[in-house]
Amino acid sequence: MTPNEKIIMFMKEQNKVILSYNKKLKFFTSKDKKEILKWTKEDADRVWEYIKTGKHDSGLDAALPFCYYSRIYFFGSFGNFCDICEYGKRHKKCWEDLSTHSSICKFWVTIHDDLQKKFPEKDIDKCKYSSLMFSKKFYNDLIKSIEKESKIK
Repeated sequence: MTPNEKIIMFMKEQNKVILSYNKKLKFFTSKDKKEILKWTKEDADRVWEYIKTGKHDSGLDAALPFCYYSRIYFFGSFGNFCDICEYGKRHKKCWEDLSTHSSICKFWVTIHDDLQKKFPEKDIDKCKYSSLMFSKKFYNDLIKSIEKESKIK
């Protein structure tokens, strides 16, 4: 399995979680997949290593491969960095009101009661829903699963 395919699996699994709550919220699309497939093996390796080494935290955008990919080529300020991101061009910049990311975060707020039932031991901060769904443990388990599957193929 190529590093590009690993990254695609990684994004698909995040997307599955989101779609299990709301079928309209598309975090990962066929255009996103096509972009990842265009990355060189070396660039995809760098992105996958960044994801694998756990330099991410929890939350929806904590391990977004497109951010890592853009960092390979541009180490400017936040705004400029986002301006060159192809994912940001397709889905709007994460911090913009009408972006895919923003829509997903707003959706989490609407399911507060359901999440509170699912995680009764936690006092859920409305801004941190994605950290519950996409915890460090979620990412670590997902990475292990992808690595295991890549050795089988």
